[in-house]
Amino acid sequence: GWLSNGDKVPPAEFEKLAAEYSECPSG
Repeated sequence: GWLSNGDKVPPAEFEKLAAEYSECPSG
């Protein structure tokens, strides 16, 4: 995934990041 840099993103922040990264799916 795109959180392989540490995966220390809180649920709240994760939703925001997921929204911004929604157009860039982890492939």
